[in-house]
Amino acid sequence: MSRKRAASPPNVERIPEFADAEKHRGCRTGAHPHTHLIIVIIYINTLLCVYVLWCAVRVEQDAGLEAAAALFKVLGSASRLRLVRLLAAEPAGVTHLVASTGMSQPLVSQHLGTLRAAGIVTVARAGREALYSISDDHIAHVVDDALTHVLEEDATHQGEEP
Repeated sequence: MSRKRAASPPNVERIPEFADAEKHRGCRTGAHPHTHLIIVIIYINTLLCVYVLWCAVRVEQDAGLEAAAALFKVLGSASRLRLVRLLAAEPAGVTHLVASTGMSQPLVSQHLGTLRAAGIVTVARAGREALYSISDDHIAHVVDDALTHVLEEDATHQGEEP
């Protein structure tokens, strides 16, 4: 039995640079002998681009972690959390906050200064009166979610047997 040589594809003869496609019988289409290498290079370049983008997103997320940690540090006081909850309900002056919390006026002012420096609270002045309010509703949601979480855990632990 004699083996017949496979005929080269009809389009190979039309492309002058691939006229000698018979040498590259492994390539059925008469493609360039380095086609697989080119595909691998493109694939590697694509992977590198994806990796660079992933690293950029990761660095951006890590930068956000530092800002979030600073926010939680400021909110790490029960007195400040109480002030945030009151201000989330309605803007208020120092006198109203002192009466609502039972804290001294200097302590309320000190906490409001810390919250204001962190950008959590804003102040609007009308003459000698200063009216404080929450700068962003997200802060109120963070505090409410934290309280909900703690209260759920307390309810779960109370139902457990020692």
